[in-house]
Amino acid sequence: MLHKVILKTKIYSWILIIVSGIIAVLACILAGQVSDYEVKIYGTLYAITAFIFMAINTIVFYRLQAINLINAEINNSNCFSSWKVLYNSILNNSDLWFSKYVLKCLVVILFHSTLSFITRLKYHNDTFEFTQNISISIVLFIVMFIFGFLLQFYLVVQLIQMLADFKDYSREIVFTFHLKETFQEEKQYKTGITMIAMIFMLGSIGYYGVKLALYILIAKNNEEINTKVFSIIVSILNISCIILCARIYLQLKTIYHQIPDIQDVIIYSYNIPCFTGWFILVRSLVFSNKFRFWRNLTFIFLYIQTIYGMIKFPFYKIYDVTIEQMFSLESYLYCDTAIIVALMFWQFIEQFARVIHQVKRKYIVYQFEDQSQNIIQPVSIDVQTEELGRIQNQSIIDNLVENAQQDYGECCFCLDQISKGQRVHKLKCHATHIFHYYCMSKWLANHNNCPLCQYIIN
Repeated sequence: MLHKVILKTKIYSWILIIVSGIIAVLACILAGQVSDYEVKIYGTLYAITAFIFMAINTIVFYRLQAINLINAEINNSNCFSSWKVLYNSILNNSDLWFSKYVLKCLVVILFHSTLSFITRLKYHNDTFEFTQNISISIVLFIVMFIFGFLLQFYLVVQLIQMLADFKDYSREIVFTFHLKETFQEEKQYKTGITMIAMIFMLGSIGYYGVKLALYILIAKNNEEINTKVFSIIVSILNISCIILCARIYLQLKTIYHQIPDIQDVIIYSYNIPCFTGWFILVRSLVFSNKFRFWRNLTFIFLYIQTIYGMIKFPFYKIYDVTIEQMFSLESYLYCDTAIIVALMFWQFIEQFARVIHQVKRKYIVYQFEDQSQNIIQPVSIDVQTEELGRIQNQSIIDNLVENAQQDYGECCFCLDQISKGQRVHKLKCHATHIFHYYCMSKWLANHNNCPLCQYIIN
């Protein structure tokens, strides 16, 4: 059953990879053969969008190849009900959040650009170089119109569902990839997650640096006082973003060097959820108390940019924009503001839905032992059932964890064979009381005794 579901999902993702590759090639041909500036930008953005979509599906295909059926059946049993559920559960993984966000933004931009081209060709008799590549242009127009319409319809349905029942909206199946069996696999995974987060922060610093240079250029060359003031405000915002990204990068560098070689000191800490994905790790650091000042300063300038931009350039004026204004430096300033306004509108709807359904927002916040030091804080287990007692000393639990030196019998929790090299909990009460690491970890979160003989661990 599992093999069939995985095979169908692989076939589906492979079909999407081929189709998106063909569309990317067609968009590259269109952008390369025309000299019209507007059409060339359209074709380039189309190609970038297709390549991002192909990359996402390539990652999904790679993840399907790397699935360990034994662990997958135990920890992700609800993901294998059908190939659609499996595909969506992998897409919902936090590592793909940023890529999906960029893809959605590009699709919405291209959808409205397509509508603009069609309207101007039909009603305003504007001439473009689409006629030289009429067959390619028709294919690209049809694909983007269908894909963009479905995406916007999906976003509207999400908003309605969010307002109708937020709990049902937020209940999504996510495939768990971060469960590892050995210390070495855990170390390699966390090292990779932290490295990707560091690369992302370096890219963010470069991105905001380019934006800062662009806004300084706008403020310097524009004589209009409102645009000049607006550019200065957004420039200060980008300086704040650069400082915040630089501080988070330095913290990630410290975490990277603190990932242990033998004993994992993060096992029973609040920071375990932070390593479920590189985007989760970055976001947990952004919302940590250590970066509260720069985070709040950045949000303040974001609000100022949004309010000032909506007053200076209301959305109803978008139909009065000329082609020259559309490709000016100032247009990027207002386009950037429009994206922020859309994100804040979505956040407002989400917060409103949470208030209606009385659902509190839970941020994953990275914990530190001392804000003046870059030390990861080991935290003892939070025992929910007080009558069962609690394990008082973290070292007691650390001493129970080891790599299995041989093959053992079945784990009493998952009834799966314990193999040599797997990470296990080996209790002192009896030589045969050995359990899978993640199975026993769930038990120890609420108990301080052996599940077989009731021996008190501490």
